[in-house]
Amino acid sequence: MSEQLEHFNVKRIIYLNLIILLVFSCEKESIIVVETSSLNFITSTGAVCGGEIVELEYGIDIVEKGVCWSKYINPTIEENLFTEDGYGAWSYMSYITDLEHYQTYYVRAYAINSTGRFYGQTLVFTTKP
Repeated sequence: MSEQLEHFNVKRIIYLNLIILLVFSCEKESIIVVETSSLNFITSTGAVCGGEIVELEYGIDIVEKGVCWSKYINPTIEENLFTEDGYGAWSYMSYITDLEHYQTYYVRAYAINSTGRFYGQTLVFTTKP
């Protein structure tokens, strides 16, 4: 009987250690929800767009925010076509410049914190001729 009890206790200790390991090894990711603002003042070479941080966990810092654009859907800042509009959780406006005449572009807002990049929904527009 004592051998069975000892085996049971060893199993229980192993399970408890696994649970503790899982709980403390799971790092909670910061959640940021970004919304892309509507496009305004579309010209032949530019447009105005912006974004808003609509959900942010308390204590999480935004280190950069802006909009990014591309000729292809779902633009990212890796394409090197983006604005940097400061930091913090308030809404912002971005001036997109140096665009081609009568060209279709995709744009979306972004925000960056210490855990990664977060993007808003993609909007599409065409510059004027």
